[in-house]
Amino acid sequence: MDRKPLSDILKEQLAANGLDAHRLSQLTGIQDRYLTGLIEGETQALPAAPYVRGYLIKIASHLELDGLELWNMFKEEQLIKSSGGTDALPSNRFAIKKTNKKVLVGIVLTVVVGAYLLWNVGHLIGRPELAILYPEAQTLISDQETVTIVGQIDPADKLMINFEEVPVNNSGAFEKEVELALGLNRIEFIVKRFLGRETQAIRQIIYQPN
Repeated sequence: MDRKPLSDILKEQLAANGLDAHRLSQLTGIQDRYLTGLIEGETQALPAAPYVRGYLIKIASHLELDGLELWNMFKEEQLIKSSGGTDALPSNRFAIKKTNKKVLVGIVLTVVVGAYLLWNVGHLIGRPELAILYPEAQTLISDQETVTIVGQIDPADKLMINFEEVPVNNSGAFEKEVELALGLNRIEFIVKRFLGRETQAIRQIIYQPN
């Protein structure tokens, strides 16, 4: 039996929890248009994949679902939509059949070396990037004792959360579960680059159990 699409699962769980997209947007802080895109399966309206991953983890926490399982379903559905590598393209009978290989190799090498140098200059002396996917808001009120911090950095950079180094995966994505104290909790992010440049950010989470 085929598995239900992600959009159908989200719709069913919204109904089961007595929620609609607008109310879920208020609870998660995710824009209505992105929630609608996920619920209706309109993926062309969604932002980059790391943001979608963070959104699904947020949504799951309010719909009694597994956020990572939703993310895996989303990736599988996108892979199916974009597949077609086995389709053969028709040959172009007007294509130039001969070219100067030495010239072509020289051009390719020049482009590759230039791109490498530009990338490394920016990587070494630029300011590190930090995308905090959850919590996005500067201040969050939570009734849960623990919260999962989700975000993205350059995998070559070093991430510290509350002065503790946090590992990232090959794409730079990270997750960290933080146990909250009653009241105000301050979460400090520091991303360090090779030559010492840093990017800092602060999130505040107020733990108010029901």
